[in-house]
Amino acid sequence: MVDQKYTVEEALGHGVSKAAPGKTRRVLLSSFVVSFFVLANLISFSHYPQYKEALLQRFEPYSAALGIGQNWTMFAPDTRKLNFHSTALLEFEDGSLRLLEFPRFDLMDSASKFKHAKLRKLFNDYMVNQIGEKYRPSIARFYLMSVYDRKNPPRKLTIDFHFRETKDPTKDGVIDRRASYRQHLKKSTIFIYRVREKDRKLFY
Repeated sequence: MVDQKYTVEEALGHGVSKAAPGKTRRVLLSSFVVSFFVLANLISFSHYPQYKEALLQRFEPYSAALGIGQNWTMFAPDTRKLNFHSTALLEFEDGSLRLLEFPRFDLMDSASKFKHAKLRKLFNDYMVNQIGEKYRPSIARFYLMSVYDRKNPPRKLTIDFHFRETKDPTKDGVIDRRASYRQHLKKSTIFIYRVREKDRKLFY
């Protein structure tokens, strides 16, 4: 059987013809799409501190059950206005101090940055921002446990945020390259954790 050849105009007349969806089907599909986007955005907003109390407890079960948790900030992150790093200062019972520096990605080579990418998310994006406040006690206990000594146990850990503002290229007409300003001269204490009696039992 020889295939029939058509011009473009003729072929348009031989296309498969389907009836338009009925009104009920269109209403159901539209309702589903709108409901999904409304719920997904409410779940996304529930992760922000200012909306956490009102939204998180209500929508987190739906997010977990349906697997539609969303965090839209990955698609349009704010331009970072600071260069920064964080440190932890541990104080022991005898008054001695020990300084710990969290991973400095601005000082790493490309291979090290790739290797420790997950740490960047925890220490740079979460720990120092309000959205990551709930992680700070666990981070503090982990580091306190890592240096615990029965003869001279730690009694307090302080997390400090060291930073320096970057120049605004839209105003100053220059790009402030991170490598040129590694000294973060300003400091803000963002969290203090004091060891409790039940922590000592856990550390043993």
